[in-house]
Amino acid sequence: MARHLDGAWHNLQGNGIPYRPPPTVDEAIPYSPFTSMIPFSLDIIPFPSAGPPTPPSILTHSQQQAAKRAVGILNDEINGRSTATHLGSTLRQLQALLNPEELPEYNFKSIPQLATPPSESPTKHVNGTGSRVTSSFSPFAAMLLKNTEVAFSPFGVSANGPPRKVASAQQATPLPQPRATPQAHTPNNAAYSQNAAIPYPSSALLSEASSTPLRPGTAVVIKRAAVKREEHQRFDNIALTTPSSQRKAGGGTAVLRPHEREIADRKIEELEAFVIKLAEERDDLDVTGSFARLSTADGEMNVMEARAMDRLSDKMANVNNLGRFPELPVDLIMQIQKLLEPSITYTGQLILFPQEEDWSDGIEKARAALQASKLVLASMIDGRDDYRLRPEDTITVIIDLIKVIRNECIMPVVQARRSDNLFDAASSRRKELISVLRGCGAVLSRFATLIGKVNLSERGLNVLEDLTVGLLVEQNSDSEKDSVFGIKPFELFRQKAMDVLTQIFARHAEQRPSILNGILSNLEKLPDKKASARQFKSAREAPIMSISALFMRFVQVAAMNRESRTNQRPADAEEQFKEEEGSDYEPGTATLQTSKRKNKSSAPDQIAQALALNANHIANTITSNLVDRASNVSKTGDKPFRNLLDLFIEDFCNVLGSPEWPAAAILLTRLLVRMYNMVQGEPAAKQTVVDKDMALSTMAKMGCGVIDFKHRLKQLKRGLDASQSELSTKLYRLADDALTDNTKESINPIDLYEFDGPCRMVIESLSDYLELQRGQEDPHLESVTGCHVTLWLDAVVRTFKESSPDAPRPQAADELQRHLEAMIMDSRWLDRKYKFQVVSENQAKLAAGIVTLQADICTRLPTIVQLMLVATRDKVSSKLRSRGMTGLEQLIEKDPRVVNETTVGTLVLSLKDSSPMVREHTLGLVAQCLEHEPSLERRFLEDILQLTTDSSNGPKKKAIKLLKGLYTGTASKENKLNIAIALLLPSQDDEKAIAELSRSVLEELWMTPLASAARTDEHQVKLDRAHRASLMTDVVQRIHKLPLKLEAFEKFLAYALSGEAKARKSNIQLCKELIAEMFDKVIEVDSTTGEKSPQAKILGTLSIFAKVDSTLFTMAQVDDLKIHIIEPKQSSELAVIQPIVRIFRHVFPTLPFLDPKLAEHVRANLMRILQKLAWWASQGHVPSRDTLTDVAHCLWTICPLVDLGLDKLFTAMFSTLCSLRPLASPKKKETVAAKPSTVCSFLVLLGTFGKVCAFNEHTDRFIKRLAPYARDQVHTKKKATEEELALFMKGSSSVSLLLLETVRPFTMQIYDMSIREHALRSLGGICQQAPELFMRKEVEKLVEVVFINQANDANQGNNQLALVVLSTFEVYFTRAERRSETGSSIAVGEGAVNGSARLESSYAATATDAATTHVAKKFLRFFKDIALKNNNELAETATSIIASISRAGLEHPKECGAALVALSTSSNYHIAQVAAVEHKRIHEKQESYLEKEYVQAVRMAFEYQRDVFDDSHGMLESKYSPKLTHLFDALKGGKKATFKKFVDNLSKQLDFDFAKLKTGGAMPDAVLFARFCLENLGLVDFTTLDMVASFIDKVEAIVLKDAGPLVAGEIDKEMPQPAEIPQQSFMSTNLNEQLQAMVVDQGIGQPVAPFVPIMSQPASLEISDDRLRKFTVACMILHMIWETRTFVRRCYNVHKYGNRIPQKEYAKPAQRNNFINGKDLWDRLTPIMGALDSRETMIKCCYDFSELLNVDREVKVGEDEDGLDAALMDAGYETPTENGDDARRSASIPTSGRGRKRKSNVSLGNTPKKSRGRLQGAKNKKRSSRTPDDDDDSD
Repeated sequence: MARHLDGAWHNLQGNGIPYRPPPTVDEAIPYSPFTSMIPFSLDIIPFPSAGPPTPPSILTHSQQQAAKRAVGILNDEINGRSTATHLGSTLRQLQALLNPEELPEYNFKSIPQLATPPSESPTKHVNGTGSRVTSSFSPFAAMLLKNTEVAFSPFGVSANGPPRKVASAQQATPLPQPRATPQAHTPNNAAYSQNAAIPYPSSALLSEASSTPLRPGTAVVIKRAAVKREEHQRFDNIALTTPSSQRKAGGGTAVLRPHEREIADRKIEELEAFVIKLAEERDDLDVTGSFARLSTADGEMNVMEARAMDRLSDKMANVNNLGRFPELPVDLIMQIQKLLEPSITYTGQLILFPQEEDWSDGIEKARAALQASKLVLASMIDGRDDYRLRPEDTITVIIDLIKVIRNECIMPVVQARRSDNLFDAASSRRKELISVLRGCGAVLSRFATLIGKVNLSERGLNVLEDLTVGLLVEQNSDSEKDSVFGIKPFELFRQKAMDVLTQIFARHAEQRPSILNGILSNLEKLPDKKASARQFKSAREAPIMSISALFMRFVQVAAMNRESRTNQRPADAEEQFKEEEGSDYEPGTATLQTSKRKNKSSAPDQIAQALALNANHIANTITSNLVDRASNVSKTGDKPFRNLLDLFIEDFCNVLGSPEWPAAAILLTRLLVRMYNMVQGEPAAKQTVVDKDMALSTMAKMGCGVIDFKHRLKQLKRGLDASQSELSTKLYRLADDALTDNTKESINPIDLYEFDGPCRMVIESLSDYLELQRGQEDPHLESVTGCHVTLWLDAVVRTFKESSPDAPRPQAADELQRHLEAMIMDSRWLDRKYKFQVVSENQAKLAAGIVTLQADICTRLPTIVQLMLVATRDKVSSKLRSRGMTGLEQLIEKDPRVVNETTVGTLVLSLKDSSPMVREHTLGLVAQCLEHEPSLERRFLEDILQLTTDSSNGPKKKAIKLLKGLYTGTASKENKLNIAIALLLPSQDDEKAIAELSRSVLEELWMTPLASAARTDEHQVKLDRAHRASLMTDVVQRIHKLPLKLEAFEKFLAYALSGEAKARKSNIQLCKELIAEMFDKVIEVDSTTGEKSPQAKILGTLSIFAKVDSTLFTMAQVDDLKIHIIEPKQSSELAVIQPIVRIFRHVFPTLPFLDPKLAEHVRANLMRILQKLAWWASQGHVPSRDTLTDVAHCLWTICPLVDLGLDKLFTAMFSTLCSLRPLASPKKKETVAAKPSTVCSFLVLLGTFGKVCAFNEHTDRFIKRLAPYARDQVHTKKKATEEELALFMKGSSSVSLLLLETVRPFTMQIYDMSIREHALRSLGGICQQAPELFMRKEVEKLVEVVFINQANDANQGNNQLALVVLSTFEVYFTRAERRSETGSSIAVGEGAVNGSARLESSYAATATDAATTHVAKKFLRFFKDIALKNNNELAETATSIIASISRAGLEHPKECGAALVALSTSSNYHIAQVAAVEHKRIHEKQESYLEKEYVQAVRMAFEYQRDVFDDSHGMLESKYSPKLTHLFDALKGGKKATFKKFVDNLSKQLDFDFAKLKTGGAMPDAVLFARFCLENLGLVDFTTLDMVASFIDKVEAIVLKDAGPLVAGEIDKEMPQPAEIPQQSFMSTNLNEQLQAMVVDQGIGQPVAPFVPIMSQPASLEISDDRLRKFTVACMILHMIWETRTFVRRCYNVHKYGNRIPQKEYAKPAQRNNFINGKDLWDRLTPIMGALDSRETMIKCCYDFSELLNVDREVKVGEDEDGLDAALMDAGYETPTENGDDARRSASIPTSGRGRKRKSNVSLGNTPKKSRGRLQGAKNKKRSSRTPDDDDDSD
C-alpha cells in the first residue's frame, strides 16, 4: 500500500482526518467472489507455498493493451479527435452494470487513521476541490464517474441506513458532444498555465494531468467493519505486484513465482555440485580432463580446460538469469574464483603473440583466459556485497592480462598495414582475432560496471586508464580492406574502453587531470579526415568522433550527483520517502536522511550549482586545450590540431540539442567564450591575426551549427501532430514560442521549466531513446539523466531568484524546486512516485531542443553575427576583413534572417576595400543576401557593376557571375542595360578566363535561342524578339560615345558569330531575326532628327551588325534604306544618315547580287552631300567629319560596282584639287584669308578621301584623267593659270604624293591657325594611306617644327597643332598594331591555307613596316618629351603613342621603359594606368634589359614630378603611399634578384661625393632627389628579410662609413664646436635622446649622461655661407638617410632580431607592421627640410649631425655586443625598440671625433678613453614612440 502514499489526502469526515486510499481493483479482486466468474489468467490463484504468496495479475499483457486501445478510442471521441460513435452506447452499458440496486454490499474492516497533515502540505489541492485520484482519471473514466451513482456506507453507519451519494449533482449532466479543443494563445510572453489571479500559480508548474500515481485505476470503496485491536496483525514488508515474471526485492534478490523458484533452487544445487566436482578434480588430475597442470615461473598450476569452463559458465548463467546469483553463498563464489584464477594468471605470464611465429596457440589461450576473466568479474559484480568476493590480486591479474593482449596483439594488428608481414598473417586468422577482440571488450565492459560499484586500487585504475587512453587515440585504418579487425568491431571495442575510462572519470575525481592530460596530449594521433574520423555511432545520432563523445561524457558525468546513486540503499528508499511525506519541507533543504547526513553543509540547490560549475570547468579545460593546440597552426600544415578543432566543433554542433548529449551545448558555449575573448576585449590585443582568423572561422562554424540545429527543430515541429496527445500539443506550443524571432513573444520560463514540461519529457524519454529497458542500470543513462537534472535545477535556481520583497519568488517555483531537489538527491525518486506518458523519439528531440535553445551558444547567435560585421571593418588586417565576410556569407547561406537590411547596407563600403580578398568575399556575401532578398539589389548594383573592371581577377569573376543572376532576376530594364554594358569590357579582358566567362554570360543572356515557335507560342516569341532588339538598341545608344565599350560590343558580336562560340548557328539565326525586327521598327517609326531619335538608335545598332558580319543583311533590307539618303538640311540629320552609310559600306560588297540602280542611286545621293559635310566639318563639327569619313568609305566601296563610278569620284577630286591648288601660292594669302572656310572644306575633302581611298592603286587612271581636266580649267574655264596647275598637268608618281603636295603648303605659318590645323590633319590622313610619305624630308621637318614650336612656346595654337600631329600618329600606330595582331591571330592549327597567310602577314616586310619603324625611331624622343613635360591631352596622346610603339616592338624596351616608369607616377589616372600596364608587360618579357634602366627611370620620375606637378616628394601626401608603387608592383612580380638589385642600386644613388656636391637653388636638387628616393624606399614592401637587411646595411654604410665620416670630419675641422647649442634639432627627438642616453661608461658599466656644456657666448665661426650651405646640404641628406633607416627598422620589427637580422632568417617573408604608415616618415623628414632657412639653422643642422657621429663617445669601436647589450639593459633600455638598435649602432660608429688625427680615416679601435663627468638628467631620459613597435600583428 505504500505506493498510494503519493500525497493525496481525503477529508473523510470533513475534519481533516487523513485517509488511506482504498485498494485498487487489482488488489481487491483476489479477495472477492468475482474470481470465480471472470476468465482470468492461470496465475490468478496463488500456488500453495510456505513462502509469502506472489501477487497475481488480472490480465495478460496483450489483454491489457487491447483494453487500453478500447479506452483510448473512447477518450479520442471525447476530445474530438475521432469520428467514432461508440461513446454513448458504451456509457449506457456500463451505467447499467453499475446500477446500485443490482450490486451486492460489502463490509470491510476499518483502516487506521493518521494525524492530520499540515495545511501547507505539498498535496493540498490548488483549486480547493477534487481529488488527485479523480484528476488522474482518463476522460472516459471521469465521464463515467460523473454520470454514475455509487453508494457506500461510511464507517459506523449501519448497512440498512440511507447511503451517501457521490457526484449526485452531476448525475443529470447531459452527455457532452465530441469537439475539438481550441489552441490556446497568450500574448506578450505570458505563461500558458498562468492564472489571472496569481502571476505564477503553482498549477502552472505542478499540473499533473499527465503525472499519475504508479497504479492508476478505479477504486472500489468498501464499507468499514468493526475490528478489534487484538485481531490486528503486523506485516513488516508487503510485496508489491509487478507485471513482469521476475521482480527484485528490496535487497536486489528476484521475487520469483513458485515454479520459477523451484527451478532456481535446482539450478543452484547443480552449480554447487559442479563446483564441488571441479574442486575435487583439480586436486586429482587423474580423475578427468577438466584441468591441466602447467609449469610457470611461480610454480605449477592447475588450469581449467575450455570444456569445463564452458560448462561452468553455462551453469553460472542459468542461476544469474533467474536472479538468484546474489543469494549464492560467499564461499561458493570464492571457490569459483579460485578455480578460474590459475587460467588468468598462467596466461598473463606467457608471451602469447610472439613476432614472426604462429599465433594459433596464443589465440586459444587468450580466449580461455578472457572467458575466465569474464566469469570472475561477473561473480564480483552479481554476487553478494562482500569484500571477500573482490580480491585486489585477482583484479590486478585480470588487468595485467588485458594489458598483455592489448600490447602484444590488438595494437600491433591495428597498426599493421597491407605492406606489413603481420597484416597478411593476421588476416589469415581474422575471425579468431576478432573473437579475442570481443573477449577483451566484454572484460572491459564488466570492468566499467565493477568500477561503478567498488573502489579499485590506485595501480589498477592507473593501468586501466593508460590502456584505455591508448586504445581511444589509436588510429584504425580508413577502409575495411586495410583493417584486420574491421572498422565496426574495433569501434565497438573502443566504446567499451570509453565506458571504462568514463567510469574512472566519474568515480575518481583525483584521476580526472591525468585522464584529460592523457587524451589531450595524444590528439595528434587522431585522424583529421572526416571520413575516417567519425566512427562512433550512438543510438539515434549521426556518427561522431569517439573522442568527441568521450569529451561530452566527461562533462556529463561531472554534472551528475553520484551521491544519489551510491549513498542510498534501495531498502531504505520507501522509509525515507515516508519521512519526506510527513515532513515540513522547504526548498533548499535536503529531503533524504542519507543526503542530510552526507551533505550537512550543502543544500541540494547548492549541490546542483556546484555540479554545473564543475561541468563547465571540465568543458573549459577541454576547449582551452583544443584552442591552444590549434593556435597558430594552419589547416594545411603538418600538425592536425586546426583540422581537429573544426571536427570537434562539427561533432558538437551535429548533436546539439540531442537528449543524449546535453554536454554539447556546454562545450560549444565554452568554445564561444574563448573565441570571443580572442577577438574582443583586452585579451584580443595580444592575439595574432592568425589566431583571430581562427576564432572568426570557428565562431562562424558554430553559428552555422546553431542555425542547422534550429532548422532541425523546425522540421521536428512540422512533423509533429499536435492532436496526437497532450504532450504533442504542449510541445507544439512551446516550440512556437522558443523558435520565434520576436523576443517579446519568446518562451516563458514558467512554461519552460514546469515539472511536466520539456525537461521532464527529456528525462522520461531517455531509456527508450537510448534503447534501454525501463529501470535498467546503465552508467551512460545515469550520467545523462543526472546531467539533465542538475542543469534543470541549476536553471530554476538561477531563473527564479527572489530579487526583492516587492517581487517575491513564485510559489510554483518553490514546489518545482522541491521536486527537483528530491530528484537530484535520489535518482529513483521520480520513477517511484510518478508514471509519465510514453515520449516518442521526435517528442524527446523536440523537448530537448526547446531546452537547448535557452543555452548561451544559441542565444548568442546575434553576437556571432555582430563580431563578423565588426571584423569586416577591421582597419589593420585584410585577412580578418575577408574572414568576416566569409563568416557572414556562411551564416546568411544557412539563414538569411541573421542580418537585416541596415546591417547589409554597411557591406557596401567593403566592396571598395583595398584588399581584393575582402572585395571578393564581400561579393559572395552580397550574393547570398540578394538570393534571399532580391529587393536589396538597389543597394549593391552600382558597386557590383564597378567591380567588373576590378584590378584583381577574383572580385571580377565573382561580380560577373553575380550580375548574370541579377540580369535574369530583375524586371527593371534600366538595370538590365547597366548590367549588359558592364559585362562588355570584361569580355575583352587580358585574362583569358575572365574574357571567356564574360563572353559566355553575354552569349547566354543575349543569344539564347528563342522560345518554341509553336503556334501557341508565336505571340510570346515575337515579344521576346522585340525585347531583345530593343535592349541591344538601348545598349548601343548608351555606349556609342564610349570607344572602348563600343569596340568591346563589336568584338563580342564577332565572337558570337564566329566558330569559337558554343552555338554559332543559332546565334547567326537569332541575329538575322533581330535585324529583321529592327528593320521593321525603322520603317514603322516616324522619321525624326537627332541622335536620340528612335530611327537613329536602331540604325546605329544595325550599322554595328553590318560592320561585324555583313552577310546577315538581305538585298530587300538594304533597299528600304535608300530613301533616307537625302541632302541634310541641318547637322542633326546626320544621326540617321551616318549609320545608313556604314551599312551600305559594309553590306554592298558581300551581297550576292547588287542592283545597279540601287548602287547608282546611293552613289549619286552621297556625292551630292559631300560639299555640305565638308563645310560642316571645316567648322569643327566632329559628327560631320566622322560622317564624311564613312561616306568616303562607302563611295570607295560602291564606285567600283557602278559604271563609271570611279571616274565620277575622280572628277570630284579633280574639282577640289584644281580649286585648292591655285590658292597654295603665298601670293594668294589675302584670298585665302578672305575665304578660310572654303579652303578648309577643300582641305577636309582631300584629307578624308586621301586617307580612306587607295588612289595609288589607280594612279595611271587618275593621272591620265587629271591632266586634261587641269588643262580644261586653265584654257577653257580660265579658273587658274598653267603655272598654278603645272603639277597636275605634268603628272606624278603617285596620287597620294600629289595630294600631299597640294595640302602641304597650307601648313606654313603664314596662314591662319585653323587652316594650318586642317592642313596638318589632312596631311596626316594622306600619309596614313601612304606611310612612306612620312619618310620624306619635308614631312619630317614639318613635324619637327610643330613639336619644337610647342616645346618653345606652349600656347594654345602650338598645342593644338601638336595635338593634331600626335592624334595622327596615334591612329597610325594603332592601325600598325592591329595589322600585327591580325597576322599573329591566324591560328597555326587551321591548316596550310591560313598557315601561309600567317607567314605572309608575320614575316613579309612592306614599305609600311619600314615607314612605321622609321617614324617610331625618328619621333620617339619628341613623344617622350611631350609626355614628360605636360599634364594635358597632349601628354595623354603622347603616352598612348609610346605605349603603342612599345607594344608593337618598334623600339628597344629600354627606350620606352624609363619613360613609362616616370609616366606611371603621374597624378593623371589615364596616363598612369596606360604607362603602368605597358611597363608591367614589357618588364615580364624583358626584365633583364630593363633592370639597368631603372635607376635612370627613378631620376626621370623625380624630374617629372618636380617639373610637371611641382611636387618633389616621393610619396603622395593624401594617402602616404609611394609614387613608384607601379614600379614596385612590376618588380615584385618578377625575379626576386632583380628587385633586390634595384633596391641596392637605388640605395647607392643616395651616396655622394662631398667635393662635387651641388648646392644651388632654393632647395638643392641633391636634397630633393634624396628625399624622393628615401620616401619611396621607406614605403616599399620588401618581400623577404634579406632585402630589409641589405637596405639597412647599405644606408648605414653611407652614414657610418662612406660620406658620413668625411662630412663629420670636415665639420669638426672647419666648424669648432661652440659651448652652447640651440635647442631646436633637425634630427627626430627620439634619435637625439637615444644617442645621448645610450653612451655607456666602460669603467662602471653604467650609462653616462650626455655632456652639457657650460653656458657661454658662442664663438663666431669663420666659415663662408657657401661652405656652410654645402655642409648643411650634406648633413640634410645624411639625416634623412638615418631617419629612413630607423623608420624601416620599425616597420619590419627588426628589433626582434637584435642589432641586425640573422642570416638564417633571410629567406623568411618580411612582415610589415601595419600600425606604422608613411605619415610617420613624412613627419620625420619634414623638419630636416627647414635647415636652409637661416645661418643659425644651418649651423644647428651641422652640429646635430656631428653629434650623431663624433660627440666624445666613451665606447671603443668593435666592443663586444653582448657586453653592450648588458650595459644597455642596465641603463633601463630593456624594451626592444629601435632605440636599442640605434644605441648599438651608434656605439660601433667609426667616428671622426676630436681626439684623433684628422688625416686618418681609420676607425679608432684603440683610442684611449677620456674621462667625462656624468650628465645631469640622463637617467631620467624617457623614450617615446608613436607606434607600438612590439605589435607584429600584421597580415
